[in-house]
Amino acid sequence: MQGPALLDKIKLEQYVGEDIGLPTLRDIIAELKETGPRPPRELRYRQFS
Repeated sequence: MQGPALLDKIKLEQYVGEDIGLPTLRDIIAELKETGPRPPRELRYRQFS
C-alpha cells in the first residue's frame, strides 16, 4: 500500500510548534494509517407537502 509508506516519509519534526507537539503529530499519523476509505454516507431526502 502506498499511503502508509508515504505517511512514514513525513518529517514530523518540521511541523512541531508552540501549538502542536510531536506526540500529537504521531497520533494523527497513527489515526490516518488505521482508517481506510470510508463508505459514502447514505443521503436522506425529506419531502414537504
